[in-house]
Amino acid sequence: MPGDFNSRPLTRQMARNLALWLILVLVFLWVFSFLRSRPTEDLATKKKKALEIGADYIKTHYGFDIRDRKLLLIDKGATWDMTYEVPKDRIGGAAGVTIDKQTLRILGSYFTQ
Repeated sequence: MPGDFNSRPLTRQMARNLALWLILVLVFLWVFSFLRSRPTEDLATKKKKALEIGADYIKTHYGFDIRDRKLLLIDKGATWDMTYEVPKDRIGGAAGVTIDKQTLRILGSYFTQ
């Protein structure tokens, strides 16, 4: 019977170790799923910031404020083209700004005719 006496503490220790590992794995999976599901910035916030950045750039570099006009953000894959609607009674084109989606940095600007 000495073999039974020594096997019980060993079995209990193995059960404790297994339970601790299981808890550790579950906590790790919970933390990983929480971090993965939490977006750093949602798309609507990024689009709003891109519109603000583009409007500020156009005001600074082209000299006119377009905040009272309808701003447009056109998806081009890895970038957005930000421009605005030109009034029907206006002759000429509109300024546009190309903005990187990830960094929200301005890659370039143009003026249409």
